[in-house]
Amino acid sequence: DLRCSIVAVDKKGSVVKLLEHEDNNPLTQKHSVRALSHGKNHTVGLTRSGRVYTWGQNDFGQLGLGHHDDVEVPSRIGGSLNGKKIRSADCGDFHTIVLTEDGDLYSFGSGERGQHGQPGRKHQLAPKLVGPFVQASVKVLSVSCGSNFTVCSTSRGEVWTWGNGSSGQLGHGSAAISWQPKKISNLCNIVGVAAGRGHAGAFDRDGKLYMWGLNSLGQLGLRDCVSRKTPCLVSS
Repeated sequence: DLRCSIVAVDKKGSVVKLLEHEDNNPLTQKHSVRALSHGKNHTVGLTRSGRVYTWGQNDFGQLGLGHHDDVEVPSRIGGSLNGKKIRSADCGDFHTIVLTEDGDLYSFGSGERGQHGQPGRKHQLAPKLVGPFVQASVKVLSVSCGSNFTVCSTSRGEVWTWGNGSSGQLGHGSAAISWQPKKISNLCNIVGVAAGRGHAGAFDRDGKLYMWGLNSLGQLGLRDCVSRKTPCLVSS
């Protein structure tokens, strides 16, 4: 099965399309890229048709291609993502999270600090469904990866986090690792989230912003440089 993928760059340095060619197919299909995310040394690209391509470093399986080999050319992820339309994808340093249009999360890559949300520390080489949301009958609306943790919002207005919590970036009031997704107890009506390397934030339906985690440089917007282990309203 011979495949060749090409990433195109315009004059401004933007990725504008991916081309895929399969053997026995004389036609070349063009796929416009609508989103990119970068990990420490890997990239994930999402096309308008809902396909996911990855390339770069792959020591921990963060490309989701079923192996550990680095990849220099954008390669489409298959496996459990076949037949699914992808809404968004985001990278941590060494892990990747993919959100489907159906509201399901799939993860792959490093699990050394629980950042992929799968049981145990074992690296995940191919996309695997993050189970707790299915078990709780919860649909995910948005997801964002920090350096080695993950945060998401759900259709119920909840925020769930997992992975490294050394700077309070999980928002659970401690610095412990969370090996499985865990809901932040004091947030509700949330519609969006975002993660930095060691801090995170969420905003609700009324536009109120909450921040937590590392704050050594004032990145929480709380008028000081004190880290927080639980979400705090940004009053300004």
